Amino acid sequence: MQTQDVIEKAVEAYAGGDTAALDALLAEDLRYRINGQPDCGKFTCDVSGKAAFYNTVGEILARWEITGYRMVDLIVSGERAAAQVAHGATHKGTGRQFDTRLALFFAVRDGQITEIVEYHDTAALAREP
Repeated sequence: MQTQDVIEKAVEAYAGGDTAALDALLAEDLRYRINGQPDCGKFTCDVSGKAAFYNTVGEILARWEITGYRMVDLIVSGERAAAQVAHGATHKGTGRQFDTRLALFFAVRDGQITEIVEYHDTAALAREP
């Protein structure tokens, strides 16, 4: 499977809550980073392995309900890709809505994602109630 297909299917699986499809596209040694200053948001991380990825995403989803997640743009170069994703969420405790764009960078090897690096508006998330 080509890099573009892998990334498109992964974003679609995540958006649709299809964990089985997403899981099949993630390498066991996946590295996941959310870049940002820790004092600007609770959700900065640098973790390795699928279990750590799912744990991190689980912590986020415990607070936020995803209300929208769609690819806006995708640029692919060999086994590397950069995507812009429109992302919407609602805070489960307060109902506060959050709409932003994410910048995601991927590495793909043998049809599986080996790295995800995420940049988002940590300052906006820091205002989480």
